[in-house]
Amino acid sequence: MLPFKRSAELIRALFGGSLCGETLANMVRGISETLDPSLAVISDILKGMKIVHFDKIGSSGEGKLH
Repeated sequence: MLPFKRSAELIRALFGGSLCGETLANMVRGISETLDPSLAVISDILKGMKIVHFDKIGSSGEGKLH
C-alpha cells in the first residue's frame, strides 16, 4: 500500500540500500508475471467451489467504508 517512491525511502532508511521507485516498479512487474499462472489456478479452484468464505474487513475510499 506504499507508493514506490516511499517504499524506496523505507528500504534506504531500514537497510541503507539505494533503489529508485522505477526499479521497484520493475521488480513488482517481474514478480507479478511469475505469479500469474499460480493466481489463475487459485482463481479456477475458487470458481469451482460451491461456498467461498472471505474476511469481512472493509476498506475506506472517498470517505466511505466499502
